[in-house]
Amino acid sequence: MSIYTHPDNQELLWNIINQNHFINSYFLQFPNQKKEFWFKTVIEAIYNKNPNPNITKDDLYKMNQDTIFTMIQIIREKMVEATKTTNTNSIFNNPITQTQSQNVPNFINTPPITPDNRQEIFNNQFTQRQKEYESMLEKKAPADVDFRDKIEDGVIQNMDELIKTHLQQREEELKIFAPPPIVPTKTDNSTMVIEPTVQKPITEPSSNDNNRELLISLQKMMIDLSNSITEIKNEILELKNKNISKQFENFQSTDNLIELNRP
Repeated sequence: MSIYTHPDNQELLWNIINQNHFINSYFLQFPNQKKEFWFKTVIEAIYNKNPNPNITKDDLYKMNQDTIFTMIQIIREKMVEATKTTNTNSIFNNPITQTQSQNVPNFINTPPITPDNRQEIFNNQFTQRQKEYESMLEKKAPADVDFRDKIEDGVIQNMDELIKTHLQQREEELKIFAPPPIVPTKTDNSTMVIEPTVQKPITEPSSNDNNRELLISLQKMMIDLSNSITEIKNEILELKNKNISKQFENFQSTDNLIELNRP
């Protein structure tokens, strides 16, 4: 099927002629079916003159212009013919003109058709609609998608302040999780009671259990402190290496710019 007879193109032409006051005025005296039939007849006639289905956009533009011009020309001729018929009937039905028919020349004086610029207006409207139609058919390439990370790591300027803040946070954490201080218990030696000597089984004092638990707790705390200090050292070393790497990249980019700017 040719793009000339495509429903979108026919809808474009139909909307243009429906905005034409000249054509609408003529078809007011007829039902809507007659206007549609007349439209399809003109489309079919122009298509039969150019049956080639492989037409370009320029050919389609020319065919649409010819279609609108042909439709306007057909309606104009029909209105002129209707005007002549009306004037002729009014002359022959008038009794005064019937008595003076011998003196009337053998032609009918009709008012001249004043030229108008409607054709130019229609062409401009058609050109605008044609551009809209072409823009709808045009396949636009999708915009390039940038998947790169927009966040750039800058050079760390306040290294000492960051290390100090990090150490303070570690100290606060150690204070929170540190065991309570050991408070020695006082014994009242004011009174001493001498009991008879009785041989008792030798057992390990109960205080040794408490001391052992305290020693284990202290050892665990020392291990945690040692691990925390090691982590802090590693983080500080990593921050320093990162800062040195950034500075090296900046120096290298500066050297490249200098090399490029050299004559």
